Amino acid sequence: MNGWLAERFGFVLLEPRFLWFVLAVPLALLARRLTPPPSLAFAPERLLPPLGLPVSLRQRLRALPLGMFATGIVLLALALARPAERVALPRQSLGVDLMLAVDRSSSMNEFDLDGERTRIEVVKDAATRFLEGRSGDRIGMLAFARYPDLLSAPTLRIETLIERLAELETVVVDGPEDLTGIGGAAARAAEILRRAPGSSRVLILLSDGEENVAGAHAPQALGPAEAAELCRAWGIRVHAIAAGAGTDAARSGLEVLAARTGGSFHHAADAGALDRIYRAIGEMEPSPLAEPEVRLRERGGWLAALSILLVAAGAFLARRGWEAGP
Repeated sequence: MNGWLAERFGFVLLEPRFLWFVLAVPLALLARRLTPPPSLAFAPERLLPPLGLPVSLRQRLRALPLGMFATGIVLLALALARPAERVALPRQSLGVDLMLAVDRSSSMNEFDLDGERTRIEVVKDAATRFLEGRSGDRIGMLAFARYPDLLSAPTLRIETLIERLAELETVVVDGPEDLTGIGGAAARAAEILRRAPGSSRVLILLSDGEENVAGAHAPQALGPAEAAELCRAWGIRVHAIAAGAGTDAARSGLEVLAARTGGSFHHAADAGALDRIYRAIGEMEPSPLAEPEVRLRERGGWLAALSILLVAAGAFLARRGWEAGP
């Protein structure tokens, strides 16, 4: 029954067993009709000659109290059955757990992406626009050169991320940190994402160079291939971006990260391409939605109130001398 009611009228009965009380009404009326009336000490009205007297309103509506009683009982049974409207709730975004990893080695000061701004400035502007379109996602951010530095743990406060991004600067040219540790950055981001509560974990890693930390400089450091295995084991997709017009040859580590984790690799040769890449990644990683939820809003209160009103009114009329039945 509830399936039919929900399909046709959009509501269900939480306690449908109380509808059996509705059957008591016709049974009571039938029993009343079959019960012989009490003996009268005078002749019935139908044997008396017509007197031509007008029929009063009370006589015309003599069945009204009984009708009120019967209707009140039916409405009370419906109220006890607890009719509830099925109200569909808006689907909620579950969000994506996402990390941005941005290269800040000194080579990010090149002017080859648009001629007027450095690579790091172009990247910061493009990443800011990307963040502004990701409300509802938990996003963290780190910057890396030789070592990865966490700028922000995953948060829903996009404005905090944008502030941290605006403060990002490159390392000192030829200083002790002026190397490119892609594997270390990916591994650090994966370590943070693996603790994220959601089921969709994504790393967007941007660099303009090739891995040059793991190996000669630090044999114990993780390279892109090892970091890719960590990401894959922890269910993290990596979208890798090689930024810069002259980075065609320096991208094998980025391609490994993307290929082994089910992500994507992109090459941004100019500022416009970088914007398009961020939009494409955004389309590839839509925020998942929770399953539609339905809330039951009970609507039986007015039925109960109306049933009480009808029964009380019927009792009042009966006490005032109105007939209670045919």
